[in-house]
Amino acid sequence: LSQLQGFSQEIFALRLQFTIVSIPVFFLSWYVGRTVSQSSFNLRRKEIGILLTRGFTRGQLFKHFLTEGLMVGIVAGVAGVLLAYGLNPTFIWALGGASGGGAFLTSDAVIVTLVFAVILTFFSIFSPARQAAAMDPAQALKEYVYLEETRPRRKRGAIVAFSLGLYQLVLLFLGINYQNIGRSVFGANFFLALVLIVAAVLSFVLTYIGPFLFLYGAAQLSTGLAQRFHRGFASLSRKIIGEISVLASRSVFRNPRRVAALVFIVALIVGYSVWVIGDLASQQDYNYRQAEVQNGSDLHLSGINSIANATRIASNITSWSNVTGATPETDFPANTPFGYLQIKAIDPSTWRQGAYYESGWFSGDIDSVFSTLGSNNQTIVLDHGVASYYSIPIGSRFTISYSYTTGTGTLVSGRANVTVVGFFGPDYSRSSGPFSYFQPEGWSFVPLRLLNQNVSKIDAPSFVLARVASGVSLDQITQSLQRDYPSLSVSAAQVSVGGVPGIISAGGQNVLRLGTAFAGLASSIGVGTVAYTGYREREKEITMIAVRGLSYRQLPSLSSLAQ
Repeated sequence: LSQLQGFSQEIFALRLQFTIVSIPVFFLSWYVGRTVSQSSFNLRRKEIGILLTRGFTRGQLFKHFLTEGLMVGIVAGVAGVLLAYGLNPTFIWALGGASGGGAFLTSDAVIVTLVFAVILTFFSIFSPARQAAAMDPAQALKEYVYLEETRPRRKRGAIVAFSLGLYQLVLLFLGINYQNIGRSVFGANFFLALVLIVAAVLSFVLTYIGPFLFLYGAAQLSTGLAQRFHRGFASLSRKIIGEISVLASRSVFRNPRRVAALVFIVALIVGYSVWVIGDLASQQDYNYRQAEVQNGSDLHLSGINSIANATRIASNITSWSNVTGATPETDFPANTPFGYLQIKAIDPSTWRQGAYYESGWFSGDIDSVFSTLGSNNQTIVLDHGVASYYSIPIGSRFTISYSYTTGTGTLVSGRANVTVVGFFGPDYSRSSGPFSYFQPEGWSFVPLRLLNQNVSKIDAPSFVLARVASGVSLDQITQSLQRDYPSLSVSAAQVSVGGVPGIISAGGQNVLRLGTAFAGLASSIGVGTVAYTGYREREKEITMIAVRGLSYRQLPSLSSLAQ
């Protein structure tokens, strides 16, 4: 039952990740739909003017446009369901599942898809439809007039979006984490705690949408700057290309909001790609490091009954050309005045060559710490969380009591006075709430000679950690070690790719890849749709230019330069 519950939680996390990755794609779809709707209604100005003069009220016209949009939404939803039915096997394969499986869509999924498509279409068309229904009939019956010239732009929404996005970017730049701040001041002041909770929730939401709000606000607020940029670019193009650049630049100057929309769409997909690719790289790096931490190093040889045998095996495999270092180690619990600690007894002279660690895990000068461990047997590198919680400084002395069972079943116990020479791991002491009990979570390190001055007489169950050279296959070297030491268990630090854990791990990364593909597809369709609508708007202009002598070879150049 516990395995099923864990699997259910993993599936829920995968769905949540897919939803988070999909939010920018949905936002992009809404923005493209809104921009295209504005241009489409502007192309129908004469139709709108005729309907208004023939007795249509503005309310009827508005409802007419909404009905059109909802019909389009239903058709889009049906198309989405059919595409999902056809592409589901591909998605399952891309997420790490078996290929060749049949498509399966529940009625709930179909209903949710249709409802979501209608809602997204409604919000995309609502504002443009209201603007179109509010047109003056006399102005609507004129030849094409750009909406940008007839209606002043409202910047309130853009200012709010830009401010929220900038706020989150500043928080990320300064490294402010409201959750950590809240742990420090929890219980000090109710009002302050309430403010921090609201700020933490807002920061969590803006972590995912803040950069996109910043891009949206910046694109909407930079119309004037964009015009100056395009004016300078047009001047430069005129010197290089000639007078044709003047024709291409006119569309830009007459459509500042359209240009801002295109800039935002392109900026959004670039920013989204950077975010997703960075998240993908972070996930891959996390999976690799997690595998190394859980295994202890690249290779882990267990089933050894004494430190003497572990030292001999480590010395033997260190001579292999594809092994860069190996070290013996034994783990055991120890009783201290601060409760039980998890102790790693190591060989300070070889541990850093054979074990996996990161320099930031040890406080202070790591060379000095390991030098002291090697020269003084009565020393300890203490778990940082324990040291912080009990206010234990470097140089403090305390007594530890330890015991372990040998391979023959004999219980060996001992006591030692140790001096703290360093700290290991993060300071997690503040993560304990006022109503929770502090529990040591990390490791502490002592020299092997603390257990016995003669290391060869330590009969504690031990293991060997080994690092391999770059580019060496862990599978092949694991097979070689297993062949040479058949009585031992050899494991390699590899990211799981099989079974449920492997599918879940790879699934999260493949979700990010699918998100990038969908965002790129949506952005391409959006830019193409907006550009096509712009060409439809300039149909008469292009025809007149062609009649006045512009060749068909020059027309694509003109259109490309305008974009």
